[in-house]
Amino acid sequence: VSSQEVKQENPLQFKFRAKHYPEDVAEELIQDITKKLFFLQVKEGILSDEIYCPPETAVLLGSYAVQAKFGDHSLETHKSGYLANERLLPQ
Repeated sequence: VSSQEVKQENPLQFKFRAKHYPEDVAEELIQDITKKLFFLQVKEGILSDEIYCPPETAVLLGSYAVQAKFGDHSLETHKSGYLANERLLPQ
């Protein structure tokens, strides 16, 4: 990398991405960390409009992401505005 003409920043940051999308994520992605990284890549692709996602599907996927991160909604735990800083839908 250091011999190539790239912007020299310290430290260098690399992004490793999936080259293909599995048809059955549950069967083809075995390790939890692989599933998490795949989820984060797809989420970023949708949020940046790199991957097209119809609005209805984006809302559904956003609801799944909230459920996975925060669990069941609870008025005691989840105060008003707790999702304000979450990026859930493409702009």
